[in-house]
Amino acid sequence: ADFDGDEMNLHFPQTEEAKAEAAELMNITNNLVTPRNGEPLVAATQDFLTGAYLLTQKDVFLTKSEFCRLVSYLSDANEHIDVPPPAIWRPRKLWTGKQVMSILVRPNSTVDSRVNVESEERFYTDSKHFCAMDGFVAFRNGELISGNLGKKTLGGDSKSGLFYVLIRDYGPREATRCMSRLAKLTARYLGDKGFSIGIDDVTPSPSMIAVKERILKEGQKLADDQIQAYKTGSIKLKPGCDALQSLESEVNGLLGKIRENCGKEALVTLNHRNAALRMAQCGSKGSALNISQMVACLG
Repeated sequence: ADFDGDEMNLHFPQTEEAKAEAAELMNITNNLVTPRNGEPLVAATQDFLTGAYLLTQKDVFLTKSEFCRLVSYLSDANEHIDVPPPAIWRPRKLWTGKQVMSILVRPNSTVDSRVNVESEERFYTDSKHFCAMDGFVAFRNGELISGNLGKKTLGGDSKSGLFYVLIRDYGPREATRCMSRLAKLTARYLGDKGFSIGIDDVTPSPSMIAVKERILKEGQKLADDQIQAYKTGSIKLKPGCDALQSLESEVNGLLGKIRENCGKEALVTLNHRNAALRMAQCGSKGSALNISQMVACLG
């Protein structure tokens, strides 16, 4: 519903048989995967992905009070949480955001979700666990040992993600519990931390402006050459096209290359804490093309 005149109709089951059918057929636990190919139909999106991405970055360290406050968001007060030993002991005891995610999958020793998952996020480069971008996600016996979580791991449309493995190995009920813990944790964490996008995130740097001007001049020269070739009748005709259509195709190709080259430069010059870049990397919203259009083409 988006409040532009949408309507909703409710149909109440009248008989016990209808109530039983609705309870089974409409239960979210029984509809986690699509019948078409078995891929997850329910998964993390948008704010949940952004929150998980920010929490599992390599530079996130938490004091004991901060760590316990975050794990308290996972569930109600009736669930016991096994607090692991800190990742850093000296000079101060500190826990990591990855340890919070490990508790999310397996809060205590009575939970038997010892999942083993490996996936490559969209910002993965190479070297697996030693990826410079921390893009190789690895769970071992339910513990997150490497990787910055994103859409490839927490999203749907894939059989290599965390939730699919939970559904396959431990059943849909355990997967729904994990999804619920993830939603509670990431929404609260993102609200407490704060996350927004502003004009600074799409303002090109002086070096980016200089590179953009150079790329535009080179593209303009190539486009002028094609226009001159059209005027003199020496333009190379494309299959099934006349001279004007061939010119249009060539110019559109040049414009596409300009946008692509500017976009690549924009991604290189952006700070790793850029809000638009973070959303594109974790898959919560946007893409590299959107960033290039905002920063390089419009900025």
